[in-house]
Amino acid sequence: MRSTVLLFLAGCGVEYQPECAAVLLDAEDSVRCSGLCINEFMANNIDTWLLDPDDEGEEAYPDWIELYNGGGPIADTSAYTLVRDDSPFEITSVLPEGSLESGECLLIIADGRSDQSEPDIPHVGFNLNKEYGGIRLQKTRGPGCLVDRVWYDDQARGVSWQRQPTDGGEDWASQVAATPCGMN
Repeated sequence: MRSTVLLFLAGCGVEYQPECAAVLLDAEDSVRCSGLCINEFMANNIDTWLLDPDDEGEEAYPDWIELYNGGGPIADTSAYTLVRDDSPFEITSVLPEGSLESGECLLIIADGRSDQSEPDIPHVGFNLNKEYGGIRLQKTRGPGCLVDRVWYDDQARGVSWQRQPTDGGEDWASQVAATPCGMN
C-alpha cells in the first residue's frame, strides 16, 4: 500500500501578506520549515505511547499531530487554529494559550474531545480521517493566514508521517517508529 503526503503553503486571505507568500509544494518541490509548522502526524494510531485511559481498544490510542517551531520567533500558540480539512467537512480547533520557542514542539491529541486536556498535551475537537484528509494550520489573530497544510491518502496502521531528514525538514516520509515530540 502506498501513501502520499502533499504539503501546501498558501497565501493569506484577500490581502497579500509577504510573510506568507503562496508556494505550492509537493514531493519534488518542498521547503524547510522556518516558523511554526506541522512536523509529524499519525492518523491511524494503534500502539504509540499515547494511551487515553478513558477509552478502550483501538480508541485508547488517539490520533495526534506534532507542531514544531523551526527557527522563527517565539510562537504564541493561541494565535493559531488547527483545521481538519476533509472536503466537504471542515472542523476547526483553536490552540490553547502557550508559546513555542525556536526548536520546541507541541504535541496535540486529535480525539474529538477539545474539552479534555492532559497536562501540557492539548486535545482538538476532531479525529483525523484514516482514509484521506488534510490538516491545516492557520493564524487566527492578526492577519488571517494559511501557515501550513498537509494532504494525505490512506494511512497504514501505526505509521506516522514526518518531516525529514530531521525536524522541520524539506521532505516527508512515512515511519513505523513514530517520534511524537522527539527527533525525526
